[in-house]
Amino acid sequence: MIRLTLLKPEQPPEEIVFTEPTELSVGRSGSCNCILDFDPLVSRMHAVFLVDPPVVRIKDLNSTNGLVINGETFGALSEQKILQPLELRDGDEVSIGSSRFIVNVVHDEPPGAGAGTGAKPAEKPSAMVNSRILAASVSDAGLEETVSGVRTELPSISGYRLTKFLSSSSMGAVYQAVALKDNTTVAIKVITPKIPITSKMFEDFRREIDNARRLQHPNLVKLLAAGELNGESIYLVTEFVHGENLTSIIETSPNGRISLHNSYNIILQLANVVCHLQTQGYLHMDLKPSSILIADEAGRLKAKITDQGFARFLDETGIMPRGFATDDIGKLGFIAPEELSPINDPKPTADVFSLSAVFYAMLTGRSPYRFESDLPPREVVTQGLIVPIKEALPGIPEPLVVIIERGLSVDADARYQNVCDLYEALESAWM
Repeated sequence: MIRLTLLKPEQPPEEIVFTEPTELSVGRSGSCNCILDFDPLVSRMHAVFLVDPPVVRIKDLNSTNGLVINGETFGALSEQKILQPLELRDGDEVSIGSSRFIVNVVHDEPPGAGAGTGAKPAEKPSAMVNSRILAASVSDAGLEETVSGVRTELPSISGYRLTKFLSSSSMGAVYQAVALKDNTTVAIKVITPKIPITSKMFEDFRREIDNARRLQHPNLVKLLAAGELNGESIYLVTEFVHGENLTSIIETSPNGRISLHNSYNIILQLANVVCHLQTQGYLHMDLKPSSILIADEAGRLKAKITDQGFARFLDETGIMPRGFATDDIGKLGFIAPEELSPINDPKPTADVFSLSAVFYAMLTGRSPYRFESDLPPREVVTQGLIVPIKEALPGIPEPLVVIIERGLSVDADARYQNVCDLYEALESAWM
């Protein structure tokens, strides 16, 4: 059994008890299981406890302020990016904003046996996809309600039964669900803007979804439906992809990077599908490893991109203003320098830069930007401080060096002018 004692400022202690595999999401969003909406230091989707008694881990969800575990900072505010869920032990203390969680692991063995303190990184799973920890299922009974302020159910959406929180991103929270009409597994992304949704905004959104549903490509996550929730949120229903996002794949690969062969295979698929989007008049504008899903289909890696062009659309309509946190390297690391300009006019060359940065990250395990400098991350991007690919990965074939360096040119006019040109260059470069 796992017991979390929750200590909120100026409130009595509360307890959350787990006896079965469960995921407990924590944040300010009303879609979290544990809501800390009183605390401005907490992100909308801040972290998730991954519980499989007697094991409990915690994973930061790209929060702005990170986690403090036993006095040590992990995540956004520290130099230590969380690469894996961190395993917690009996007596550990986790601070999220101004609230604290005390971990108590209750074993069947005599008290004190196997107990210890200190957080340590979890071991990397041996399989590239379907990590046991990240795929831990939620009990059908849901979370046992033991305290006030902890949600015991997932969001309710007509026609679907939501079964598990999966992740959060710049565009919202993602859940696994079952479509009641045919009992198929789907993914649902719930987007909750900070401003009220007007009828015009929702009609524009529905029209955009109808147009996007016509886009068909094997490397594009298929859109199935969309809707509105109580005038406060909108949601997208897509096919469910059995796999992991590219961020997790990179982090769990040997030496923290993907082989040249697999990286080339993946980037060729990605360039092909983004070329397709651009020929249909769409710019993606949010390409990064976390927005790319990788599935293993009969031993072959299959890449699929999500949110096809919605980042720009949501920005233009005012539904979700597009912005980058000052220290959010997970996003800043894959955008072109001109995207931080207040007068930026989005062009296909921005997607060229992002795809080249994704290719670079797969090969090297890092963003192309020199974030280790003393400059703030935003200045690193605006100044275009790039680590040459040959410095990060000596021995890379020269044809790929030429492609990556051109794709990452600080001057947008010096890049390939669209992703189709990048795709053709990649196709011709492989020996």
